[in-house]
Amino acid sequence: MIAGARGSSAVCGIPVRCGRAKGLASRGLVILAVLLAALAVVGIAQELRESILPALVDLGIVNADGVADGLVVGIEQGKLTAETTIRLLDLLAAAPGTAEQKEDLLLVLVATLESELPAEGLADKAIQGLTRGVSLMQITREIDMRRRLQLSVRELLHANGIFGAPGEARTALNHLPQSSFDGLVTHIAGALGDSLEAGGSPFDGVGLHAAVQHRLTQLAGAVLPSQDVDLVLERIGSDDWTQAVLAALE
Repeated sequence: MIAGARGSSAVCGIPVRCGRAKGLASRGLVILAVLLAALAVVGIAQELRESILPALVDLGIVNADGVADGLVVGIEQGKLTAETTIRLLDLLAAAPGTAEQKEDLLLVLVATLESELPAEGLADKAIQGLTRGVSLMQITREIDMRRRLQLSVRELLHANGIFGAPGEARTALNHLPQSSFDGLVTHIAGALGDSLEAGGSPFDGVGLHAAVQHRLTQLAGAVLPSQDVDLVLERIGSDDWTQAVLAALE
């Protein structure tokens, strides 16, 4: 120990307090752990891109790089799963239709993700249509309508004081974990879309409300938190659903 430097030790000939040295070492380990985690995420993203990009090129997608980047970001954000994406690309490869029609379908998903909306439900809808042999143009129209419904539903939830917050913890009664909020947007828009596709009128607020209530009640406690379902049904009524649907159809 250097004279006059009580409680300190020499590091590279420079007196440094032991406590500070330990703190710096601990902080260094934390930084290292963060860097390693970041590198792992980058590695996963790169692997995803390397799996998706060749499939897009094989489909003849003109902007394959841009579409791949959009899909990978959506997967990283939890708005879309890799499994669903790969399944969709496999089905598109076997589907009749032009490369332009296939790109149009994928661009709806990218636009959804760029709007920070969940795209898993739309991709599932596209997969269902492809499995049934529905034309690419019809599938694209249907999922684009649901994309617009999701936009309207998100705006409606916000207007009624219901928001998504980063993380998985509820920060307030009306500030839901983002995954829970995205679940509400997906399933509400899905219920409204199903109602319209079944011939329901956008002006039939009572019917739209019944469709949403039925869907959310079925999912409460299993897929969606019951308190989130109660919050929506308490704050949003028939006239609100009509306005949301009309806004999406404009």
